[in-house]
Amino acid sequence: AWAPEAVLFTWNVLDAEHPGSFLRDNWEVVPRFLAAGALVATVLTTLALLVSSFATRRAYASVAMLAVIFIGSAIGGIAEDNFSGGAADAVSLVGLPQATTDAVRWIFDDEVDRPVSGGVALLWLLGLTIVLAAWLVRRTNRLVRG
Repeated sequence: AWAPEAVLFTWNVLDAEHPGSFLRDNWEVVPRFLAAGALVATVLTTLALLVSSFATRRAYASVAMLAVIFIGSAIGGIAEDNFSGGAADAVSLVGLPQATTDAVRWIFDDEVDRPVSGGVALLWLLGLTIVLAAWLVRRTNRLVRG
């Protein structure tokens, strides 16, 4: 997740007229793209591992992963577009692609024009990842021990 950003940043440094001043002016971007890449990779990897632990074949796991993402996005989009209030805002976080985009935009201090702020999306994703990881460890222990 970090390689493309690192390559682009390195290219920009090498392409700059004064690389030292470019690094001095843009150093704050490096921890941000590292944090954003770690967030997206951790959330999606944990989800994929948990979903695949329930499938007997790789194809089923792939389809289940896509179903979780797309159905969650549909539910989140419907909740955001057709309903209002706190419950609708909370349900809109079920759309993982939009929640990760909002969290990454919050990491980069971009404006998020949604009912739920990027900081809330970040906290939701971190909590979700912890719960999914705990579930995955419990499931793995059950599968290994029989």
